[in-house]
Amino acid sequence: MGYKIKRAHPAVLAVTPDDAAARGAFLALLTLIERTVPIDRIWLDVTEKPGGVGLPQTSIVDDELADAARALAAMLMRKGVSRETAIERVSRLDPYCTMPGFAATLALHI
Repeated sequence: MGYKIKRAHPAVLAVTPDDAAARGAFLALLTLIERTVPIDRIWLDVTEKPGGVGLPQTSIVDDELADAARALAAMLMRKGVSRETAIERVSRLDPYCTMPGFAATLALHI
C-alpha cells in the first residue's frame, strides 16, 4: 500500500519548477517521498492514539507555518499569480483555512 502526493494540489503546483530539468528532479523527489513514507508506523500511531493524529486545529500560526505560507505565496507570485490571488489560494489551504483572519495577516507580511 502506498500514498501519492497530489501533483495538482495548489501547494505542489506552486513549488513545481518551470524548467524541465528541475521539474524532473522535483517530481523524482516526490516519488521518493511517496515510496519512503512509513505507512506502517503511521497506522500504528493512528491505532494507538485515535483522534490524535492529523493537522492540529488551531487559530495560532507559529513561525514555521507563517514562513511556509509566505514562501508558497511568493512562489505563486513568481509564477505570475497576482498578490491578492496568491494570498487567497494560500489562505484556502489546510491548516490556514481553519485560522480566522489568516488572509489579512498574510497580506501584512508579503
